[in-house]
Amino acid sequence: MLYYVSELPAGAFQRLVELFRMYRAVGALYFWSKRLNIEEGVELALERARQQLPYYYRHAFDEDSQVYQFGEVEKMRRPRRHVLQLPLADALHYHCGAYIEESTLVVRLGNGERLELPLPERALKWLQEKEREVAPLKVTKIVRIQWREDKRPEYLKVQIVLRVERKKTRDAGSRKRAASVRGRELGLRDRVRLRGLRRHNNEGFGDSEAEAAEQGRAVDGGR
Repeated sequence: MLYYVSELPAGAFQRLVELFRMYRAVGALYFWSKRLNIEEGVELALERARQQLPYYYRHAFDEDSQVYQFGEVEKMRRPRRHVLQLPLADALHYHCGAYIEESTLVVRLGNGERLELPLPERALKWLQEKEREVAPLKVTKIVRIQWREDKRPEYLKVQIVLRVERKKTRDAGSRKRAASVRGRELGLRDRVRLRGLRRHNNEGFGDSEAEAAEQGRAVDGGR
C-alpha cells in the first residue's frame, strides 16, 4: 500500500522521519557489530535502542522475536540494501507498533503520538480471506513501514505480512535415521526368526532320525 506523503499530517510524518533516522543509525551499528563479531558494539546498539526507540520497534533487535531483522547477518558477504534501509517492523496488534482500528491502520510513533492511515477495503478483505484459508493454524500479522529519502520520498510504503505457525515436523535427516533404525530392527528380527527356523528344522530332523533308528532296531529284532 502506498500513501502520498503530501496527504499525511505534517507533524506526524516529521516524527516518523526522525524515528526512521534513529532506527537506521542503531540498525547500522547493530548490523556491523554482528557482522564483525564485536560484542561491545552489539551491546552499545541495544543500549541506544533502549534509549532512543519506542519499545515496540526494539523487537527488530530481539533474536527471539518473529520480527528480528538480522537472522542471517553472520552469513552475509556484504550488507543487503534492505538491511541498512530497515523498515519499521513489528507485530500488528493493539499492544505493538501498529494495529487496525475499524478501517484505519494506526502506527505508533512514541511519546503518545500516532499516525493514522486509511486502509483500503480490498486490503481488509484480503487479510480476512488469507486468515480463513489457513485456519485453524495460528497467524501472526506483521506490519512493515518503509520510507526512503533517496528513492521515491513522496511515498510511504506499508506492507502487512502474514506468518503461519505450523507444527514442527521431523526433517529429512531425522526421517532417514528413523528409517535406518527401523530397518536394522527389522533385519534383527528377520535374523532371529531365521535362526529360530533353522533350530526348529534341525530339531525336527534329529527327532526323525531317532525315530528311524528306533524303527530300524525294531525291524532287526523282529528278524
